[in-house]
Amino acid sequence: MNESANDPVIERLIALVRRELGADDVRVLDVAAAEPEAPNALVTTLPDGRHLVASFVVVPHDRAALARRLDMLASTFAASLEHLPATGGRAPVSLPDELRALATRSAALDVLVIDARSPVVWASALARESAPRADLSRRQLIDPDTLAADNTDVVFAIERSAARERGAAGLDPSEDTRRLEVGGRAVDRARLLAETAQVNRGHHLRHVESTEEHGLYVVSFLGIYLLVLAFDGPFDELRAERSASEALPVIERLVEVLPPHDPEPEPMGGVGSVISFRRRR
Repeated sequence: MNESANDPVIERLIALVRRELGADDVRVLDVAAAEPEAPNALVTTLPDGRHLVASFVVVPHDRAALARRLDMLASTFAASLEHLPATGGRAPVSLPDELRALATRSAALDVLVIDARSPVVWASALARESAPRADLSRRQLIDPDTLAADNTDVVFAIERSAARERGAAGLDPSEDTRRLEVGGRAVDRARLLAETAQVNRGHHLRHVESTEEHGLYVVSFLGIYLLVLAFDGPFDELRAERSASEALPVIERLVEVLPPHDPEPEPMGGVGSVISFRRRR
């Protein structure tokens, strides 16, 4: 029996094995299933005892090398599980707190929640709450010096303000700047992907990019929202997938309690007002 259904991490593992080995078919079999014994099939065992099977239409000439590669991918999968603490029974946290925890578990430089219908960043692992939580859940308070005369795209205003505060406290502002730049590029890319996938019309998006220059993991949830994990280079895709999958139910609950209506306009120092354009789901 193929055990991959409804498990995004196993599905990602299968996709990686198919890509890395050039296999024609990859599946995960139950512990009780008999291991296939055929020259065109490679088998390894996952940490929970299930069998990871890669098969080929033609018997591969480099079978031994491919078997070692399959074992390595299974070991990477096992290591990604070891990095993750149990999530049951956790105390309630704020959305930024949960994103910071996810950044730690996935080794991301930043983790953000955005939506496909506005330029607002709803939360970031880099954000620090500088106003009462109830106020921050209703609007993104914008520092006027972040506004250009012809541009009201202020998605990182709170993060930049927090970075300045940490610099004043003696922390390294250059590291914050680097993380903000990586997160900003990831958000720009995620918005383009969401537009192409028509997330704002209810279509689902899951996308992974991992290059020498950057890494990106994006998944949509609750219709219009996007969870964005930003990296500055290659990253462990299985670890990111598992970490995001574990955190997403908590993140969904935290996003769902945000007010469903747009807040009333509030002037900000004579510059006008910038409001989070959240729509009723």
